[in-house]
Amino acid sequence: MKFDMNRAWAEALALFKANRDVIAGVAGVFFLLPGFAAAILFADLIDQAGQDFAAISEIVRNSGDAADIVNGFTTAMRDVLLLSGAILLVSLFGISTLLGLFNDRERPTLGAALGLAAKGMPSLVAAMVLFLVGYLLGAIVLGLVADGFTLMLGTPAIGGVLTILFLGFTFYAATRLSMTLPVIVLERRLNPIAAFVGSWKLTTGKALSLFGFYALLTLAYLAITLVLGRMILPGLREVLGGGTVGITTVNLIGGLAEALVASLFACLVAAIHRQLSTTMVVR
Repeated sequence: MKFDMNRAWAEALALFKANRDVIAGVAGVFFLLPGFAAAILFADLIDQAGQDFAAISEIVRNSGDAADIVNGFTTAMRDVLLLSGAILLVSLFGISTLLGLFNDRERPTLGAALGLAAKGMPSLVAAMVLFLVGYLLGAIVLGLVADGFTLMLGTPAIGGVLTILFLGFTFYAATRLSMTLPVIVLERRLNPIAAFVGSWKLTTGKALSLFGFYALLTLAYLAITLVLGRMILPGLREVLGGGTVGITTVNLIGGLAEALVASLFACLVAAIHRQLSTTMVVR
């Protein structure tokens, strides 16, 4: 049975509507508050990081010196990595909590769902680290192989082909492992390798349709982000001015939008997992 995008989206919206009160509470604590607080308390840090990334763009356009690019990127990442990582972990905890609440078989209380999320977080972090390490090792091996072919053939063309193949495999692997989070939370597979295996089994035969669904969602998210971040919020900030009221209002609207996206993401993950699990049972 093929993955049904329309069914997944409809079930996600139904989950959102049926649980909107508890979603609002969880989203406020784990999605809205951390991002809003960071935007207010660490505004200077975020602005400095933006300036650092702008400086990298100038280096790329002007000199293209690899060492300067690496140094600039390291500086920018150093300024925001810990802050972004902390916000990401809090958001993932909130998403895990919502997934626990969406468990049809058990219908846990909010306290029980928080406990499930807490138990699953170490496994989720370990799974993310394993995927990142695998990606980095693959990139290193790719670089060595590409350099070898370049030396033997005297042309870098093979390197470009290998890079495209590697990116294709990376997207494929990410799609096959995309159910790792619900497998950890809903199926209680706290071993990250077992969670990878569970996700791989769930997505068997559905990688292409899942990837297409994820691609559509990503494009929609990017379009909304572009309109909101480049047109609506800057225009609103200009109207309200650069005072405390204007900055707070703009950050609050941005935070509400991010909280809505994160909440819908949790509903989508739960709906996709439910559909794939049902398909496996039917087979």
